[in-house]
Amino acid sequence: MIPLCTSTPHSSPDVQPTRQFSWPNVFVVPKFTYDVELELQQKNAEYEANGTLFKPGIKLKGVIIVGLAQEMLKYTKYPKDYQCEEVAAALTRTHPCLGQLGSKTGFWGWKQSLKYKMQNYRTKLGRLGDPEIRVNSLKHKREGQGKTVANIKKPRKAEVNAEFLQITTKPLQAKFLAQLDNLTDKLMKFFEGSKGAKGQKIKDIMAISSLCDDIDIKREHTLKSLVIYFNEDPDLLFKEYLTSSTEDERLRSTAATVMGIYTIRREGVQEPEDVGVVIEGTTVMNNLGSVIMAFIVLFGLIYALDLSYPNDLKYTFEFFLKILMNLDGQRLSTKMQQMKLKMLA
Repeated sequence: MIPLCTSTPHSSPDVQPTRQFSWPNVFVVPKFTYDVELELQQKNAEYEANGTLFKPGIKLKGVIIVGLAQEMLKYTKYPKDYQCEEVAAALTRTHPCLGQLGSKTGFWGWKQSLKYKMQNYRTKLGRLGDPEIRVNSLKHKREGQGKTVANIKKPRKAEVNAEFLQITTKPLQAKFLAQLDNLTDKLMKFFEGSKGAKGQKIKDIMAISSLCDDIDIKREHTLKSLVIYFNEDPDLLFKEYLTSSTEDERLRSTAATVMGIYTIRREGVQEPEDVGVVIEGTTVMNNLGSVIMAFIVLFGLIYALDLSYPNDLKYTFEFFLKILMNLDGQRLSTKMQQMKLKMLA
């Protein structure tokens, strides 16, 4: 018999006390409703017997996510990336039947769903007048200017470059582009050596690049190929839309994006009509001209604001931070150590 979780039921986020506890050393998955616990118990037994994973329907998944998110609210309304990951991992340890195929960790989808749910809760709590949310959303406004944070003036490219220069003493855009162009030939050799499905994806991208004379498009394709080279998913970072797509479709997709770059193009045309940066479901900058410029801006914002890199793109960002920009390069992952040795060869 698989034991049911024993943590105490949690209160609704709308009436939960403001006081919060420190994040626990070990996150305990809360007890769900009786029928959900019973179903999960049965699916866990099936998993132990024959290894069959359980893919819950939308309604059941929603109940699970809500329960986890409400438990997280006891500790923080602004969970960090690693905290969402700890909760997702705890869920699949407690209910191994909920592990996910096609994910390196086995719980990537749960982690992303938690991020979206916590973001939705912050929006809801802000509308209900939660003091912490209101302070964080209004702290840059004049007294009496009680509008949403989206109405604050968004940063401009020049402002991001100024901020980055003050922190690192390095000009962001000029340094980034010069280093990328300088390393492109070596990167091409790495790409040519890629085999299998990964190699084919890179060849398809670079074949398109060879037909284009626009340097920014070539840089974009180099960037996307590098993501694939590191066995990471470019679709997590780059959101592509056609001008024929509706604004509502784009908004729904943007709302579900934790961190990324969107591009709007006409069918059959490589040059984008609009490129922007999205962080936590909000478009923070648009009309950036090119994907490579948007990536530079996103990179600068992450560094200047001390944001966490998306874990599923950690090697891509580590490469640009520690090898291309030569920042914080004292401690390299094994993959980056190997990459650096190849670069020096």
